[in-house]
Amino acid sequence: PEHYAAYLAIGYTYLAENDVDHAERYIRTALDKNPDYVQAHYSLASVLEQKGQFEEALMQWEEIKRVNPEYSGIDQAEKILRLKATEQLMTQAKEVSGSNPDDAIKLYERAQTMAPEVTQIPLEIATIQLRKGSCNEALSNLEKSGETLPDDPEIQFAYGECLSEAREYDKALAVY
Repeated sequence: PEHYAAYLAIGYTYLAENDVDHAERYIRTALDKNPDYVQAHYSLASVLEQKGQFEEALMQWEEIKRVNPEYSGIDQAEKILRLKATEQLMTQAKEVSGSNPDDAIKLYERAQTMAPEVTQIPLEIATIQLRKGSCNEALSNLEKSGETLPDDPEIQFAYGECLSEAREYDKALAVY
């Protein structure tokens, strides 16, 4: 078909048959023919969310916002997808943290970009950095963790130890 809406209709047919891969292909074709087709972006976001590709789904919502900022439910959908993407990234990071700490840190950093309000992320990054023996790298994450969890003695102790190692003795004494 030459008309972009026909590709979306074919995509819907595949969705009705639970064939998300074919549905995605036809919806993407509709978008190739008309990049500003809001309904196709919405449908692709839905397909990608079903496939667990939350970051890509979020990009589709950003396209919807670009094309039609007044589209109903944008903020709520973005918030939900950010949290799903954050959870997914954190799960992936935990899975690889033992075997590949550098990749785990990168995944946590992506999660932190998605949801900076999640206070657990700096602590997870600091924990990996400490396991790698890198107090200097862990300092800023320990500081953030200490600010959000000031009564956690393990965080305060690790932060104080790293400050001592960095020869910031006055700050270390204040933490202890």
